[in-house]
Amino acid sequence: VNGSASLGTAVTLTTAANGLVGSAWNSAQIDLTKNFNMAFKVYFGAAGGADGIDFVLQNDSRGTAAQGGGGGGKGYTGITPSMAFDLETYGSNGTLQALENGSATNTCAYVAGTCPYVFPSNVANSAEHTYQVAWSASAKQLMLIVDGTVVMVYNRDLVASVFGGASKVYYG
Repeated sequence: VNGSASLGTAVTLTTAANGLVGSAWNSAQIDLTKNFNMAFKVYFGAAGGADGIDFVLQNDSRGTAAQGGGGGGKGYTGITPSMAFDLETYGSNGTLQALENGSATNTCAYVAGTCPYVFPSNVANSAEHTYQVAWSASAKQLMLIVDGTVVMVYNRDLVASVFGGASKVYYG
């Protein structure tokens, strides 16, 4: 864990205070030539909070020490090469879009469905949510499922187009 993040019975990226930034990475890299499916619980806070959370795949030279900008950057901007599911909770029910290297430029072209996706009800509702990320290596498809609903499918050869041929990346 980096910055304001802490590890106890769960990872806390930041507390409810201004100007904080935190990141947490699994120390083992994941291989994008193989399928994976992982699920975990996330807590987006209460209504009126900010700024959200990103699920990031990255191969930054800093490895597990990588940390990006605070505030709207959610600890992610500046980490490259990378791909993220960016879930922004500030001023909305939750708006999800795909980012590459911290930018949303042209990423919606690779999304099957609505992009950006706006959640029908507020995800920052003081409740835990199930957050599931699945990768199909043969289809080159990354899927995000929140509370049992597929909310985004990203169709892109991440190894060739984002990670410059590197198949092993960190996630967090």
